Amino acid sequence: MEDFQGKCFVIQPFNETFNIRYRDVFEPAIRAADLEPYRVDRDLSVTVPIDSIQQEIREAKICLADITLDNPNVWYELGYAHALNKDVVMLCGKEREREGKKYPFDVQHLTITGYELNSYPAYEELRQIISNRLKALIRKQEGIEQIVQSPLQPLEGLHPSEVTALALVLENSMTSAQGADFEDVERGMHQAGINKLASGLALRNLVRMRLVDCLELHGEFGHIYKSYLPTAGGEEWLLQNRSKLQLEVPAPAPRPIPSGRKTQMASTHVNDDDFDDADPFADE
Repeated sequence: MEDFQGKCFVIQPFNETFNIRYRDVFEPAIRAADLEPYRVDRDLSVTVPIDSIQQEIREAKICLADITLDNPNVWYELGYAHALNKDVVMLCGKEREREGKKYPFDVQHLTITGYELNSYPAYEELRQIISNRLKALIRKQEGIEQIVQSPLQPLEGLHPSEVTALALVLENSMTSAQGADFEDVERGMHQAGINKLASGLALRNLVRMRLVDCLELHGEFGHIYKSYLPTAGGEEWLLQNRSKLQLEVPAPAPRPIPSGRKTQMASTHVNDDDFDDADPFADE
């Protein structure tokens, strides 16, 4: 039995097309990131699906969601994962774009990787993209864990909550060109025992001190959300004080990416037709 760093809960429709994508792309990419891929429909121990779905999402280290189709179960599971402040790698097939479907505005500001599996190199490329993204999120989680566990004291004119917030802004912005969402920062602050109000005050003071920039980004339907980026001064502050933050983490050993098979699915694989509408993870 392989020793993984944790589970990756896979959120996707269940039919032959997506089963092939899971087997040939998602599963090997997840394993290459040292995570155990988990699909609830393949867990023979499941008796009450909705309970198992919620429990497995709660316990997952990371989730991977394919939002190609407007599948209500996919959106439910994705929403549940976001409500729990889980890191989610989001994917979307190009067929959604060809059908003229836009993303719901609540996810438009999130990083969504588009893909089209029209050749063998495309399979290999997507496997690598997913694996790299998962590894980056794991490194971010390790960095955040070190931040929240670091015994911080008032330092160089900053309150401990401000030091934590500044480090979290830098950590989160390293995996997103749009900066760190307030929710991402607040999640790390919560882990450090700092509530939402204190998190907001810390960020406001960092903006006032010009250690962090606050950006207003606009989504569809007039939706506005805030994102934070460290200024040059903020990065310099962290560099000058990094020896006091105790943020070193060991580098994990690399794992090879196994190639998926390119054969047709056997008839024994689960298909949406095997489930009725009462099943919370059946496709409609």
